[in-house]
Amino acid sequence: MHHYHSKKRIPEKCVHRTWLLKNAKRYNRIRHEKHLDRGDFDDIHASDIRQTKPVYRREPCRTLDDQFSSHTRNRSDKRQRSNLFEKDTARLRCAEGTFRVHNIYGDGNCMFRAISYILWQNEDEHRYLRSMVVQHIKDNWYEYGPFVMAEWNISDRHIYGNYMSMVGTFASELECIVAAKMYCMNLSIYRKISDRNELKRVIYNHVSWHYETARLLFTGNSDSGHYDVLLPD
Repeated sequence: MHHYHSKKRIPEKCVHRTWLLKNAKRYNRIRHEKHLDRGDFDDIHASDIRQTKPVYRREPCRTLDDQFSSHTRNRSDKRQRSNLFEKDTARLRCAEGTFRVHNIYGDGNCMFRAISYILWQNEDEHRYLRSMVVQHIKDNWYEYGPFVMAEWNISDRHIYGNYMSMVGTFASELECIVAAKMYCMNLSIYRKISDRNELKRVIYNHVSWHYETARLLFTGNSDSGHYDVLLPD
C-alpha cells in the first residue's frame, strides 16, 4: 500500500477491472463493482495473526462536516438501507475489540456508502461524499497526483475527476483514506479469517489518537471485492 495518507440483493461478486475509462460506463450500467487489488487473503489462518496495540475510539472531529453544513440533505422520503440487513448479527473479534458487521449495499458505491453510514448513520450521502473527496484530491493534486497515477494510471486531474465522479465507479483505498482523513478519522480495513469469527487488520492509516477510527470489512479476492462497516459490539 502506498503511504498516502423494491429490495435488491447484494451482488456476490464484483466485476474484474480492466481498462478504466473504457469500461466505466459499462460498470455503472450493470451496477457491479470494480476491485482495487489488495491481494488475496482467502488462506489467512489464525497463526498469521500478529497482535497489535489496541486502538481506542474517540469522538471524531467534524470540521469539514461543519464547514459544508449548508449542504442540504433531503432524507424525508428515504429509508435507511440498514433495515434490510438487521439479520446480520455476526460478532467478529480482533486485537482492537469485538465488532458486528453492518452490511452495505453493493452497487459500485460501497466505499462511499460505508463512510457515509459512519458519518451520518445512513448510506444516502454517498454522492455528496464522492464529490467532496474527488474535489479535494483535484484541489491538492500536487500531493495526491502521484498516488492517483500509481493507483489508476491517470496523470491528469481533470480526467481523474471525470472518471471518479461517476456514480457507481469503485473507489480505491486512496479515496477511502482521503475520505477518512477529510473528516478527521483514522482508518482500519480488515479481512475475515477463513472459517473463524476473527479479523485481521490489513490496512491502517493513523492520523491522530484524538480521532475516531472508521473500521471497514473488505471481502473478496483480487477479482472481486466489497466494503461493509464494522461497528463496536
